[in-house]
Amino acid sequence: MMIAVVVIFAICWLPQHTYFVIQNLQPTIICYRHIQHVYLVIYWFAMSNSMYNPIMYCWMNARQVSLHVVWSPLILYCLHQSCADAA
Repeated sequence: MMIAVVVIFAICWLPQHTYFVIQNLQPTIICYRHIQHVYLVIYWFAMSNSMYNPIMYCWMNARQVSLHVVWSPLILYCLHQSCADAA
């Protein structure tokens, strides 16, 4: 499981580190037309790493707690609340 966490971390953060290395080697990159959009996508991809960790921990849990056992009560509660709000 630790290898999977490290691999996902590396995949998520590698584009941002690559961007900063390129920016240091080629400072004129910040003058490109859509570089802010590119950076925003890279930034969101790096920050998405914190979303993948709980999913991996749940999926690779040694106790093998299935996802429906974890999420069913929450989904039922949300459905009940949305039905109550609609009435």
